[in-house]
Amino acid sequence: MNFTLNQHLTELVIKIIKHECGKTVNIISNTNEDHYDP
Repeated sequence: MNFTLNQHLTELVIKIIKHECGKTVNIISNTNEDHYDP
């Protein structure tokens, strides 16, 4: 039971990290677009 709980928590943390990374990538992409916008 503990193993299952830890597995779920790990998956949740990974999802959160991926979500945060995705937001960061979007911010960088938007910044680059603004930077190169004529």
